[in-house]
Amino acid sequence: MEKTLSGEARQLFWLAHVQAWQQSGLTQAAYCQQQQLITHRMSYWVIRAKELNTPTVTFVPGTVLPSMPEGPIVLNSPSGWQLALPAHVAPQWIAQLLQQLP
Repeated sequence: MEKTLSGEARQLFWLAHVQAWQQSGLTQAAYCQQQQLITHRMSYWVIRAKELNTPTVTFVPGTVLPSMPEGPIVLNSPSGWQLALPAHVAPQWIAQLLQQLP
C-alpha cells in the first residue's frame, strides 16, 4: 500500500504508525510483524519523526451537550496548550478548526 501513496500521504501513514507503535507497548519488531510493515522502514520513520519534532494531537471521546454551554468552550491538548472560545462559536467552525490541526 505504501508504494501507492504520495509523499505527504506516505509521511502521514508512517507518522501515524510511529505514534500507534509508541502507544502499543510492543517492540518495533512485534508491532511491524502485527501490522505487516517492513521493520527497517519503521525504524527510519521513528528517527524521522524525532527530526521533524512533529507535535501530535490526540483526540479523546467527549460528550455533546444538547444545549450551548454558558461559559467558554475550552479545548485542551495532551501537550499542554489550551484554547478558550466563546460559547456562541458555531460547532461547525470548531470542527473545521480541528480538521486543520496537524
